Amino acid sequence: MNRLAFIWGVISLVMICLLWLLISLESLDLFINVSIVSIVLLSLFQIKKSGILSPSTIVFVTALPYFLTAIFNSFIYRDYSYFLERTNASLIFYTFIFFGSFIFFDSYFSRVKIPNLNFRKRLSLNAVFLFYSIIVFVYISMVATLFSLDIGAVSRADIYKSKSTLFDVYKLFIYSFSVFYIWFIVSVEQKNGRALVFWLLPLILFSATDILILGDRKLAIILFVICAFAVNVQKRINPIYIGYGFVFGLLMWVYGYLRNTSFSEWGAILSELDYGTAFSPDKSEFGAFSIVWNDYFSRYSSVQMQPTYLETFAQIVPTFIFPSRPISPSVNFVKEFYPDIYNSGGGLAFNAILESMMNFNIFGPIAFAFLIVFFSKFYNKSHFGVLLGAIYIFCFSFTLRNDMISNFRTFFILSVVISMCILIFCRIGKSRAGGN
Repeated sequence: MNRLAFIWGVISLVMICLLWLLISLESLDLFINVSIVSIVLLSLFQIKKSGILSPSTIVFVTALPYFLTAIFNSFIYRDYSYFLERTNASLIFYTFIFFGSFIFFDSYFSRVKIPNLNFRKRLSLNAVFLFYSIIVFVYISMVATLFSLDIGAVSRADIYKSKSTLFDVYKLFIYSFSVFYIWFIVSVEQKNGRALVFWLLPLILFSATDILILGDRKLAIILFVICAFAVNVQKRINPIYIGYGFVFGLLMWVYGYLRNTSFSEWGAILSELDYGTAFSPDKSEFGAFSIVWNDYFSRYSSVQMQPTYLETFAQIVPTFIFPSRPISPSVNFVKEFYPDIYNSGGGLAFNAILESMMNFNIFGPIAFAFLIVFFSKFYNKSHFGVLLGAIYIFCFSFTLRNDMISNFRTFFILSVVISMCILIFCRIGKSRAGGN
């Protein structure tokens, strides 16, 4: 273990104690300022320690916008409601406990030893490429049949009303296969540079359909992040391309105001858009993180304990086998607080910090950070290690918006699909030298 990393892990816990003291003394202005400085220092250290494209750093960075939402809301609530200001400060505090514990565990834990497996192709790359192209074509045909291929022709409400269970399952299957495909062409076949762009054409077409037609951005962005991660393992990516990635991320943020509208309307929307508001985290999908927390504590004075982590295993059982299975906390929240959205078939992002406290009370953020960091330690630079890293990134990126069942369900389906793909498309053998 790196001694400096351990010291920074201890420093993160000292920061937590300082923030607890400030919030206890109700020095909320100073609390906010210290929170901002502390999270910046922790973020810079995480990036320096592990690299911007390591699996743990990707999960850490994609969780940051939710923390920034709570910070931003504190300035709004200051002149509006002391109750909301105080409640939001508690969200900042417990979220910082998660980040501080994340840094500590990531600094302290060693990598888990995994089998040194050697993967070789069973079928040619052309065959894999053809298969991927076919299933992408089928997906686009399903989108055309259920919705439309015209940009802006279908609204979010129409999507919720029209899509079927078959469509949802097939979409998750394609996303799962996409993770395998990226790993196969980058790690196993070691394609890079301009040649890689050609092999990624089905992925680009699939992602463009999701983004432009359905307005779904998150999973498509994660796939390209996984691609960058896999390429970076083979050959360090020029930092300028990482800069391009951040620019793309900002464009996708603004696209949130354009999605599901026709291309002809984009000019008018952009000209009238208040960019100060557009880049405010609370005005984007990240805002639900604070909304869920504040709504919950406006009704309950304390956390209502519920073993949702244990119920996760029951929730993956199909309803025709277990009709009375418990519903996920995110669905239960919408049902209780937003019945109109629930009855229309819609949903909201959730708050993973709140769910962790429903299971372990004030120790919840620490337990949640432990689980997230533990799973990151299966990654190394071997073929198998890169695959596990890709699965980890797909399941836990933007993790603060998900409940545990969402993470576990994604992991279960992803693992099944990828295992089947490996059996079909790859030969597995023992490697003489493991990754590091």
